[in-house]
Amino acid sequence: MDLDAIRSKDSHNKMIQALEQQEIDILVGTQMVVKGLDFENVNLVGILSADSLLSYPDFRVNERAFQLMEQVSGRSGRRDGKGKVVVQASNTRHPILQFVVEHNYRKMYESEIAEREQFGYPRFTG
Repeated sequence: MDLDAIRSKDSHNKMIQALEQQEIDILVGTQMVVKGLDFENVNLVGILSADSLLSYPDFRVNERAFQLMEQVSGRSGRRDGKGKVVVQASNTRHPILQFVVEHNYRKMYESEIAEREQFGYPRFTG
């Protein structure tokens, strides 16, 4: 499910229906799969190339990557709470990946706010 596959609203709805009715077993998609969708029968979510989410040149990159990975992780196991999430990354020791594994919003916030203060990023500027 990406912009090329979903050109019309109708094609988007058809793909969602096919997944919900278990006509398709595997859905591969871009970030658009994460936004506002609630699938009952999803038991496994894979996050591919997580490093690419963490290497964008923006001071908010860690916050955005954490939010995206947390959001997509929440798609797995909604019905019975027994879902799995697999993350593919080269740098498995990246602090944000550890915060995602732990679902630790507080540590992520504390880390990010300290870095923003250190470098004078917003909320600590102007």
